[in-house]
Amino acid sequence: MRRVLRCDGVIPGHEPSTSAVLEMRAWLDAQGAPPDLDILSEGETPTDDPAQAAAAVKPWAEAGCTWWMETRWEMPHHTADRMAEIRARIAAGPPTPAP
Repeated sequence: MRRVLRCDGVIPGHEPSTSAVLEMRAWLDAQGAPPDLDILSEGETPTDDPAQAAAAVKPWAEAGCTWWMETRWEMPHHTADRMAEIRARIAAGPPTPAP
């Protein structure tokens, strides 16, 4: 984490929880991290329900994450159905947490 202080941000790995992100943000702040240091979270959001997608990312934003990376890690990656899911997610635009 000391290295993060010299960089622009961090991508926490291994499925972090929002409480772990809060703890990480508090530690970074206590170490003098710049307020614009980015923390990225990732996951999957539905394309057919913007409110559900917003609800999925909102806790991460509230915990201090500044970026959401839409990920589709399940296999198989290159089936026609999986590619259709990915195209639909792109067409739906980014999930935006409700205020």
